[in-house]
Amino acid sequence: MPTIIDVAKKAGVSKSTVSRVLSGQGYASQEATRKVQEAVRELNYVPNFLARNFRKSQTKTIGFIVNGSIKGAASFLEHFITIAESFGYEVILYSCQADKKRELDYLDFLKYKQVDAFFILTRSNDWPTILAYQQYGPLATWHRIDSKQIYSSYIDHYQVYLELGQELLAQKKRVLFVLNRRRTENTKSALRAITALKKHGLVAQNCFETDVAKLIATAQEGFDTVFFYMDKLACEFHYRWQKLKQPQLDIISLDNTTSSHLLDITSVDMDLKTQAQNCFSYLYNQLNQTTLPLQKKRPTLVIRQSWQPIQTKFKFLEVKTAVSY
Repeated sequence: MPTIIDVAKKAGVSKSTVSRVLSGQGYASQEATRKVQEAVRELNYVPNFLARNFRKSQTKTIGFIVNGSIKGAASFLEHFITIAESFGYEVILYSCQADKKRELDYLDFLKYKQVDAFFILTRSNDWPTILAYQQYGPLATWHRIDSKQIYSSYIDHYQVYLELGQELLAQKKRVLFVLNRRRTENTKSALRAITALKKHGLVAQNCFETDVAKLIATAQEGFDTVFFYMDKLACEFHYRWQKLKQPQLDIISLDNTTSSHLLDITSVDMDLKTQAQNCFSYLYNQLNQTTLPLQKKRPTLVIRQSWQPIQTKFKFLEVKTAVSY
């Protein structure tokens, strides 16, 4: 396999000139550049990026790990990429498909200096296993985790559910809470809020079902409000509920995606842009020994036709009334 020294000999230039041409950094004359490019083609030379990255302080690349579908986090990824690119960083998406070994193979890229840092959207391995890689580069996550070794950006779901639940209690609503998997920290926080609300008289039932047909059957059992943990499920439910010409039903959701806007569903904007910005800022600060400030996250209740609160002021939530079309 040809080396950079072989390229230099073939082109009749110094090794440092070859390095400048290949890296695009530093000056090289047009003639020297032409000779190096011709030598690279003739020798079929492939630069040793691994060795180069060991010598360099950074690759200016951040890995973005996701297990399973990314549909629910497309907006977060878009914000993260936009912010990273504004600082000169490239973002590479690594899909593990719930394969623990593949996830660890990707995390090894930190060890081999193929990426500078990793953002973990969703994980397969346990945290102790993942945290062992923190010695090779900084880690951030969208998971809710309290750790000094990995940055976690999240909105406190306890406060979201508590404040909206208090409003539903004041309206004397019978509420069906459609929640995510029991083991997630956000679900645990939501359950604590719902339990507290039930003690104060809220008539409510928890549900972990994602099959819309079954959710419709459950909602028909005397509920007048359904509170979903994500827009995607809320919108599908709302569409099919209307197709069946069922009685009016209040719907609340989380995420405030385009779908909730199109179907006029009241939803909580979880300030994904700020969450993404804070995650990148943390990684950037760790890599560059800087102090980019972390921004305050501001969840906002976007009021639409599907449900409207009596009050418009909350301690934790901001409120915005969306324009209906």
